[in-house]
Amino acid sequence: MVLTVDGKTYKSSIEVKNDPRSPTNPSGLHAQNELQLKVYEGDKLAWEGYEKVNAMRAAVKQAGTGTPTDEVKKALADFDTKLVAIGGAAAAGGRRGAGGFRGPGGPSPAPTFVRLVGVMTGHINALDPGDMAPSESQRKVCSASCEELKALVKKWNDLNAKDLAALNALLEKNKVATISASPIASRDR
Repeated sequence: MVLTVDGKTYKSSIEVKNDPRSPTNPSGLHAQNELQLKVYEGDKLAWEGYEKVNAMRAAVKQAGTGTPTDEVKKALADFDTKLVAIGGAAAAGGRRGAGGFRGPGGPSPAPTFVRLVGVMTGHINALDPGDMAPSESQRKVCSASCEELKALVKKWNDLNAKDLAALNALLEKNKVATISASPIASRDR
């Protein structure tokens, strides 16, 4: 280790040891860290998606101001419905909230970005409290959430490429300002 203070350099060796209270070995800690990083990146990606959906919803609302035709109004409303289905709706005042959590015995809700933010945050909280290798069930649940997110990002990007292009063609035909696409770049982790 090297420490420099007021231009003077001090060098010393250090040995990092595992906490003796930790029930796992270094490979278990590595596995925990890898899974936490994967889920953390998923949480950030889900939040990015939610923010992009909200920005596009604001643009849709703006496009509906003025005196658009009934055809444009309907197309904007239909497109906004698709945006809500992908983004979800957060509770007032925070990142987490109403994303369609199921009640007892109910079917799993369709994934939305806001729901996946809550799910990923829950995974992080479940993995964080102790130094231990993740269980097989934790790995499976986290992997399933990451796959849901991957599919949702694809759905979002498809909406940007196809549905938004069709909406923009209608907007342009009616001399209404078009809406900018906002795809999410692919990330592999």
